[in-house]
Amino acid sequence: MTENDVTPPALPDRRAPAARPRPGRIPPPPTPLAPPAPPNPTATILVERLVPDDLWLLARRAIPATPKRPQGGGRQRVDDREVLAAIVFLAGSGCSWRQLPPVFGVSWQTVHRRFTEWTSAGLWDSLCAMASDRHGTPVRADWTRIACHHIRKRAGLSCRAGSFPRGDRPPSPPPEA
Repeated sequence: MTENDVTPPALPDRRAPAARPRPGRIPPPPTPLAPPAPPNPTATILVERLVPDDLWLLARRAIPATPKRPQGGGRQRVDDREVLAAIVFLAGSGCSWRQLPPVFGVSWQTVHRRFTEWTSAGLWDSLCAMASDRHGTPVRADWTRIACHHIRKRAGLSCRAGSFPRGDRPPSPPPEA
């Protein structure tokens, strides 16, 4: 026998049906799931910039409870702060749902679904009211009030009387004749 006459080992036949466990035998343990991916630092910075801590503290109190799935299971729910950051981005930039950048780590479908859930639950009204109550005066312009205004416009809701979405002062009185 020469070195060239060596045959390679036979490969397993992948077409063969998987062996069924015999009755009374314990099946092998399932393979462990891969650990979750580490958070994207760029997305984390973007989320914290678009939804500052003071806005998040207000929103967290106003966001409705997570609905219970009647059939159970499913995927893990995406973090509400990430979805709110994507909504703030979409409302401020004016881009369409499908143009949501992938850096948020949230699909546009999820963002749109959560947006409609929160709109029907009245989140934007209560968030704007809490932002006004926090400052005491409707004149002060800050990020929370501007974000609330843009999101309400995106939801097709009218702005309340006395809210000044873009300015830090009320509209000027009409000129005297």
